[in-house]
Order: sequence, then structure tokens, then C-alpha cells
Amino acid sequence: MAEPYGFAELYALAVQRLGWRPDDFWQATPKELLDALTPAESKAQPCTPEELKVMLDRFPDP
Repeated sequence: MAEPYGFAELYALAVQRLGWRPDDFWQATPKELLDALTPAESKAQPCTPEELKVMLDRFPDP
């Protein structure tokens, strides 16, 4: 018999991807699980060529 709502799949994701323990999964709300599984949007901007040069000068390859 198939599990309703895909709990087995959601549980596997929580354990394997998030490292959650069983209690973590069962105490989480659906929103908390969704938030944990959804990557956050990065507001970081790529560095400029000048910033890259500064970093390369400061941290040269060995």
C-alpha cells in the first residue's frame, strides 16, 4: 500500500539532504520542511575584475 502524501519520500529527503533526525522531521511544519529544502536566493554579486585582481594578489596560488 502506498503511503499517503509521499511521507516516505519527504522523510528520506529530510534525513539524506538535511541530516535531520526522525524527531526533527516529525516536529517540523510543512512550511519549515519546504523552507529547509528550498535554496535561498543569493543576493551576492560577482566580483569585478579589479576585485578579483586584488584577491589574486593577496592570495596567490602556491
